[in-house]
Amino acid sequence: MSIGDVLGPVMALLALSLSGWALTLLADSFFPYRIQRANEAVSVRTNSTLAMGAIVLLIVGTIALMLVSSKVPLLVLFGLLLTSVVLAIAVIGLSGTARLIATRLRSMDNAMSEYGSLSRASAILFASALMPFVGWFIVAPLLLCMGLGAGLKSFGTAHEVSKLEA
Repeated sequence: MSIGDVLGPVMALLALSLSGWALTLLADSFFPYRIQRANEAVSVRTNSTLAMGAIVLLIVGTIALMLVSSKVPLLVLFGLLLTSVVLAIAVIGLSGTARLIATRLRSMDNAMSEYGSLSRASAILFASALMPFVGWFIVAPLLLCMGLGAGLKSFGTAHEVSKLEA
């Protein structure tokens, strides 16, 4: 085992975390309405959001995994597209989760700017998933399920959001 065998996966995890951090900030800038709705879904209906994300991830993830492992290139392409769509929806939900954490961070320090608190909250989300074993096998899957559930709920109708607030 050489140093390259260790550094490769470590750098891949760091690159994924850095790009996830940047994507949550970008999604918050581009889709403020969706992010607010995802934030409401996470803060008001946490358990149902997590369950919805887990069920969808189990079903769609299984289908995507079967398509990606196919020997037909077109099916592999569809599997990769399906995986990309799931991850894009999860990023929207994770941005809502980061927005919730940012609000709580700002309540602790009034001098913190909105962007600074959002940046720190997003970094906290992705850094917590980097922690060996607990982060990899518990925190990261929970964040993915929560993000996917919140992202899906952010695409619901306005009537569903008003039911969440009640």
